[in-house]
Amino acid sequence: MPDKLPAAAYRHFVVPLDGSRLAESVLPAVAALARSLKASVTLLHVVERRAPARAHGERHLVDRMDAETYLAGVARRAMAREMHASWHVHEGDAGGLARALAEHEREFGHDLVVLCTHGRGGSRRAVMGSVAQQLVNAGSVPVLVLRPPAAGSRGEQSFRSILLALDADPRHGEAAIGAAAELARAFGAVVHLVMIVPSFGLRLGRWMLTGRLLPSTTAALLDQSARDAERLVAKRCSALEKAGVRADARVLRGDPVRMLVRAAAEVEADLVALATHGRSGARALFTGSVASRVASLCKRPLLLAPAPRARRSSRRG
Repeated sequence: MPDKLPAAAYRHFVVPLDGSRLAESVLPAVAALARSLKASVTLLHVVERRAPARAHGERHLVDRMDAETYLAGVARRAMAREMHASWHVHEGDAGGLARALAEHEREFGHDLVVLCTHGRGGSRRAVMGSVAQQLVNAGSVPVLVLRPPAAGSRGEQSFRSILLALDADPRHGEAAIGAAAELARAFGAVVHLVMIVPSFGLRLGRWMLTGRLLPSTTAALLDQSARDAERLVAKRCSALEKAGVRADARVLRGDPVRMLVRAAAEVEADLVALATHGRSGARALFTGSVASRVASLCKRPLLLAPAPRARRSSRRG
């Protein structure tokens, strides 16, 4: 495992907008982030085929001309004059927003997608599953999911406390730590590293079967996993500190989702960051399904970093 902190830089944001005030509510936060990171911003609208007449109770954008006029107006209104803001209308929505962003990764050269959550509870979880998770699965760019600002607030975003969730796969650790470190540097944030090892009896993945058949062995393996986790988070914490990022580390035992949400509350996290496949996976602790559960329970901004995809073998079995 490398001691050097993975490099990451956020210099170009893409912000998908559907024409609703709800989607626009993240723009003050986007502007504040872009100023802090000296980043440019591209506003994006995907013109859908057979689009509904209204979106989130407001008139929907159904053709290119309307969409371009709308995005140009938003750029003038919401982005500061000294910032570089552009806009793009994508037509041909096969695959939706996820496909459109994946197609434009090379053209835009963006390194962060910023989304607003729509709704709460079950609907919020559904949006995470159908939009943010799809973006993570389809592309290679981290996705920052922000909540609508509270009534009366200016909506600007500042990250002072970042909870960074790691799992046992070192590739995922690099994806998540690289995604969070740049924000930590920009805002002088403290990064709280956390790894969660299942407790004995928890029905989670491969531990469910071994726990039934080999309870003593399973308990011993879990204890060893906790000791390994202590060494891993200490090493990651040291790498962050050497890179000038304040950090601390902890290992917790229990259900990954609930322990992660609890830890975020304890450190008063302004942001929760984790790596995810954007789908259900066999090896990673923080798979797409777990990330969606975190999003449904954690009422905090969420940074999803795409985990590296395993290379497919060219050999035929």
